[in-house]
Amino acid sequence: MKYLSHRIKLYAKANGVNSINFREDVKLQNDGAGAKITEWNLDIPQPTDEQLATYEDEANAEEALNTVYSNRRSEY
Repeated sequence: MKYLSHRIKLYAKANGVNSINFREDVKLQNDGAGAKITEWNLDIPQPTDEQLATYEDEANAEEALNTVYSNRRSEY
C-alpha cells in the first residue's frame, strides 16, 4: 500500500466523513520509516494502525485503478 491517505479516506468515508483536507483536518508526516498521522482534527476517532490495515485491499485496488486511468489519459 503506497499511500496512507487512501486508507484514511476509506476509513473516514466508512465513518460518515466524505471529505478530508490533508492540510487542516488530518496532517501526515513521513519520518523515513513511513507516513504517520501527526494531527487529527476530525469529529471521528483517530484510527489505529490495525483499523487502517483493514482497508489495505480496497485502497490497493483503488490505487491500481487510478494508475490505469492515468496511463489511459496519457495514451490518448
